[in-house]
Amino acid sequence: MNLTYKVNVWELKVLKPDKNGKRRPKPYGVRWITAGKEQSEWYRTKTLANNRRNQLIKTMNNGEAFDIDSGLPESEAKAKVARSLLKAAQEFIDHEWDDAAANTRKRLVDTLAVPIAAFVTADKNAPDERLLRRVLTTCLLPTNRRERELTEDESAAADWITTHSRPVRQLADKIEISNLLRSLGRNLGGKKASTWTTRTRRGVLHHLLKFAVDKEQLVANPVTGQKAAIQRGNVEVDPRSVLNPKQGRQILAAVTYAGTITGQYDYLYGFFATMYYAALRPCEVNRLREVDCKLPETGWGELILEKSASRANSRYTDSGEMWEERTLKRRAEGAVRVVPIPPQLVAVLRLHLATFRTTPDGCLFRGKVSGAPINATVYTDAWKKTRKIGLSPQQYASPLAGDPYDLRHAAVSTWLAAGVPPTEVAERAGHTVDVLLKVYAKVLDGQRDTSNQKITELLSEIDHLGIRPEPSRVRERQRPIPKEMDDGSEREVAVMEDDLVQQYAALIKERERLMGRPRLPRPVPHDAPARSERPSQRLAELGAQEVTVIMQWEDRGLDPADLERRARDFNAEREDQEDGEDAE
Repeated sequence: MNLTYKVNVWELKVLKPDKNGKRRPKPYGVRWITAGKEQSEWYRTKTLANNRRNQLIKTMNNGEAFDIDSGLPESEAKAKVARSLLKAAQEFIDHEWDDAAANTRKRLVDTLAVPIAAFVTADKNAPDERLLRRVLTTCLLPTNRRERELTEDESAAADWITTHSRPVRQLADKIEISNLLRSLGRNLGGKKASTWTTRTRRGVLHHLLKFAVDKEQLVANPVTGQKAAIQRGNVEVDPRSVLNPKQGRQILAAVTYAGTITGQYDYLYGFFATMYYAALRPCEVNRLREVDCKLPETGWGELILEKSASRANSRYTDSGEMWEERTLKRRAEGAVRVVPIPPQLVAVLRLHLATFRTTPDGCLFRGKVSGAPINATVYTDAWKKTRKIGLSPQQYASPLAGDPYDLRHAAVSTWLAAGVPPTEVAERAGHTVDVLLKVYAKVLDGQRDTSNQKITELLSEIDHLGIRPEPSRVRERQRPIPKEMDDGSEREVAVMEDDLVQQYAALIKERERLMGRPRLPRPVPHDAPARSERPSQRLAELGAQEVTVIMQWEDRGLDPADLERRARDFNAEREDQEDGEDAE
């Protein structure tokens, strides 16, 4: 570092508007000379420029030397040699920007704004936390937004974070990196972030610091081997949300009943069915074209996926539009994924094409009004209404199929339950085997009964070998009631319970009759007369009756799950009896 005490600070210089009369972004200049070499810094406001000029004069009067090359006081020049975390993040985002999808760009910017705002020098005049976060995400971090004009408050916040962002090399200290990792678990206002959000922030920070190591700004990545103070939890799919095949068919049938008399959600029947039977992501369904579908009249078909349509903030897309066409997730340009589809989905897609045809560019699914890919708010709203119709009150109150994405989880779980090898399941679903086993390998709702039965059979075999509990250890309530003690109350209770079971069984059977076959999607004239009784109205009535029976059951201190099981067993026995009579 070449130092000098020969320093002279000049008056401020103000630039005039350009030839078009437009105000320059930074018109106020601070100028000074170090050993004959002219230096300058430019600011958006006169106040900021004056503050900087006064700071230089004060430093000069205190007898501090200046670096001739950079023009900065010795203390500032030494600090600038080390990259600040903000500067390192900008370089990292610039490096990733061109090859990243719009939503990936947004994730990088939003995620890195958190540690950058936290890793600063203490200052009682720090800007508001929300203002600082907004400046980082809309101006300083996005590669394509750094030249936009800022308001006075935004300008002051941008200059503050640029000055106060600490050197990235300080994160080599274990205490510093530990404190920074702890800050990742908090949102604005101090509210605790979700486990998934915290892990995502930690992962992106790890990649940033790895980039800093590659740039020789750090000797080693300080995140590696560091235990972060994050919430404990998992990111696996909740098994309670996964549909079994019978429930899947039932809730898909409800989609066409969820709309109005004009059939506003009919076109989503195929959308949701594709997610359920083929495990497609919503962005992949939105890009599905007729040429990508092999739909024979009989047997299995195929979907050949090459692109997806994702929605993102327009400031993160190259085109400036909200929708962006991208390659498949974690796939190279031109790579395809072939997904075999069962005859059930083949029939649904053939019906969809016959009813709704395609868009001019050949896509199967588009919004009715906008003609754009179907927005998440649209299909999520439709799904909420579908659950209310297609599930029983108990199921509706549970996490079962709480989100449209649970259809994809159910598809993967169904394939695994059917015995399809994990490698094949992962290939069809479009992710790695590791992700499959960690996130998607969940027990189907109702499959536990099968597993329990297998365990029971094994334990029964052990009993036959003579390994049984002594009679004295059998619980007293399992012994038969002596005749002299039986006053008939037990039989009366049993009769009343059986009556509730039969009532509930009849309601289940009626619901399944209504939901067993989906209403065919078809155009309905706007002036069509209202039906005397719509299926959705009848389903709502059934739901109210089911709630009444369940409440009576609970009033007796009984478990509603036991009512559901006994009612379905009752229906199964009746069906077996009817089948036997037909055979005779």
